[in-house]
Amino acid sequence: MSTETPLSKPDNHKPVLSLAGSEWGLLNPDSFAPEQFVQFKMDNTVNGFSGCNNFFGNYQMEGKAITIGPLASTRKMCRDKMAAERTFLNALQSVNTFEFDGKVLTLLNGSGTVLTKLRRRDWD
Repeated sequence: MSTETPLSKPDNHKPVLSLAGSEWGLLNPDSFAPEQFVQFKMDNTVNGFSGCNNFFGNYQMEGKAITIGPLASTRKMCRDKMAAERTFLNALQSVNTFEFDGKVLTLLNGSGTVLTKLRRRDWD
């Protein structure tokens, strides 16, 4: 009789207890705005950089459900970055749920469509 236990499959959807205190950038950044990021603060606020402007707002998270916004931002004009900025901010404000595989945070809308994928920026 074997005492070996079977290898378990890796959990591709590891639970995230909290995003508070973390900073995330785009997994595959747009060449027009590669520095976009979002920070989740301990007081349920977010802030970040959307490619041209700084933004800020609130977020709520319960289990895998998350809402971000409404977001406000500074009002600079950066002709070649505005489309990428709009896409990023719309994705953040349209999120309903997320998945986390240990490295990548995938933001999804209510239909399960991927809005964007983020990588943790504040880990060494």
